[in-house]
Amino acid sequence: MSYKKTILNSGKVVIISHKGPDGDAIGSSLALYFYLKQLGKETIVILPDNFPTYFSWLNGSEDIIIADKDIKIAEKIISSADLIFCLDFNDLSRVGYDLENILKKSKAEFFMIDHHQNPKNFAKYSMSRTESCSTAQLIFNFIEENDDIELINNDIAESIYTGIITDSGSFQYSNVEPETHKIAALFIERGLNHSKVHDNIFKHNKISKLHLLGYALQKIEIIDNCPVAFIALSENEMQQFSASKGDTEGLANYCLSIEGIEVAAFIREDKGIIKLSIRSLEEISVNSFATKYFNGGGHRNAAGGMSNESLEKTVSKFKSEIKNYLF
Repeated sequence: MSYKKTILNSGKVVIISHKGPDGDAIGSSLALYFYLKQLGKETIVILPDNFPTYFSWLNGSEDIIIADKDIKIAEKIISSADLIFCLDFNDLSRVGYDLENILKKSKAEFFMIDHHQNPKNFAKYSMSRTESCSTAQLIFNFIEENDDIELINNDIAESIYTGIITDSGSFQYSNVEPETHKIAALFIERGLNHSKVHDNIFKHNKISKLHLLGYALQKIEIIDNCPVAFIALSENEMQQFSASKGDTEGLANYCLSIEGIEVAAFIREDKGIIKLSIRSLEEISVNSFATKYFNGGGHRNAAGGMSNESLEKTVSKFKSEIKNYLF
């Protein structure tokens, strides 16, 4: 279904993604940003908080408005918008308390593009497909359905490719489809330097990040008589290694790579809140587990959650509830 007329009939357009933006949030947002600019639309990207520095090489990243640095500017932009795209989230609470309240006051029409489960009904328009490996892939589908493939330039291709590889584990997760590879092939045929994208994201590690990784791997714990492994880090431990956004990305996957492990988690303390990143093999749904026990959600095999209890109590709860859940 084409939504091109809806776009062209709108005035100012705002693109918003979720709190704690990852590669898919940034990639999908910038891809849509460059596409809308090609259509002649006045467009601004707003993120609730800052993104990892290893995405700052993407063109357009310097134009992103970070709401928690100046919420008044974000509020002014949103209040003047006619159309607001909500990317890579399906519940307004995912943007954080301040932005959620601002969005609820907006008179703009909302357009949700997302691939997470259990979408909330807050948008007039939506493209929701939980089978998709990434929202970035849905942005390609969106452009394709608008019959505008020829408008995909290198900025759009790099952004979409960034979202795809970061949310698909560089094409290794089970939600990768034949179409995912076809999109990548199309971009490479058109001149995308895919090696450059991979290098910019994965090969600029700080030594402190690698030291943190080494320390974290030594803390892997396997639950007795249960195919579950996890890493738990306190805020003090993170500070010892000057950890910044993105430095702990993928820690749960190291646990999941252990022979015999079917569920893995990374549990961390962040400003008094305990956050959980949970991964599983294909036949086990951690989305429902995170929703039921840790006020979270996400995908069948990749979900997140949170706890207001201490790190120790959260770890204890995770260990007991995951056993009950699996057995």
